[in-house]
Amino acid sequence: AQCYKIAIDKGNSNSMNNYALMLQNGDGIPKNIEEAIKYYKMAIERGDPVAMSNYGTLLSESKDIPANKEEAVKYFKMSSDKGFSEGMYNYAISLYKGFEILADQKEAFKYFKMAVDKDNTNAMFYYAEMLSRGQNVQVNKEEANKYYKIAADRDHKEACFNYAQILLEGDGIPVDVEEAVKYFKKSIALNDDNAMNSYALMLQKGNLIPANKEEAVKLYKMAIDRGNTHAMVNYALMLSDGDGIPKDCEKAIELLKEAIQKGDPKAMYNYGYFLQEGIGVPVNIEEALKYYKMGMERGDKSSAINYARIYENGYGVPADTELAKKIYLDLVDKGCVLGMASIAWLYRKGLGVEKDCQKAAEYYKMATEKGFCQAMVYYAD
Repeated sequence: AQCYKIAIDKGNSNSMNNYALMLQNGDGIPKNIEEAIKYYKMAIERGDPVAMSNYGTLLSESKDIPANKEEAVKYFKMSSDKGFSEGMYNYAISLYKGFEILADQKEAFKYFKMAVDKDNTNAMFYYAEMLSRGQNVQVNKEEANKYYKIAADRDHKEACFNYAQILLEGDGIPVDVEEAVKYFKKSIALNDDNAMNSYALMLQKGNLIPANKEEAVKLYKMAIDRGNTHAMVNYALMLSDGDGIPKDCEKAIELLKEAIQKGDPKAMYNYGYFLQEGIGVPVNIEEALKYYKMGMERGDKSSAINYARIYENGYGVPADTELAKKIYLDLVDKGCVLGMASIAWLYRKGLGVEKDCQKAAEYYKMATEKGFCQAMVYYAD
């Protein structure tokens, strides 16, 4: 700190920025946000692009001062215009997520690419994401996988996780389970809770690797401790089934409820199913419908199917095939094969609609073309 102060007195902007960082983080000196801002601004006045980016980050992310994302974006753009890669990355993120400015995916891609060309690892991850998903750019799996791997090899935890999944699925590259496991483990070592959950599920099910229930439980618990709701659901189902561990429906329900509070639609679906089937709780169709509806409103297709089927069949409620039909058709529009097969069944049997074997065949054909085996049987009939 003393050396920085000496350099600051000589007008060195780099020292002003570094001293501001020390003040911001309380790194070896008392934390003082007001003083940190003062030194950031001194460096910014001298045109320092690193200080511009750091001050923008402070404005957008710090819990020590009121957030001002509009002002943060201004400083990210200033930093970017001076050629600083982290400034480019931060400005691209602002465009990508729409921080106080209109989201502009094409412009975000442009700035991610600029940062990538300056070897920015964080930008490589988002650049790969956009190329892989075709987010307002042409899909390019080869280029996406190249940058996922570079970022992963530089210990970017989300890149490690994504690249592991790509290797597992053979998405644009040959399937390589051994390499996938390597990157899952690397991501786990970097504390990525999604990797913990995904690898735990592989170990639990013995999916492409030898099953190891004990290790799966350990990883689920690690992910749960980090708030991962997918792990809560998976571990809850493991407990309710007694899958290699003592059966514990009470703990399973506790985990599902925790995940529900965090807004997880799969937890809503599974708790609804518990209530419908009486798993660890008394059968309660009214409550089951409540949780299925919650899941359905958050886009969970399984919740929507079960909600519709209860009304289609009149399970504990008056039958309402018109409502079921409406839900099935909505699912068809979303490409759901169960929705296609379900509306086909209504037309095949004339349930709440005029019997129409031709229409039934059309919907079975749609489901068949998506590889739904059960629909293939009915379509063949």
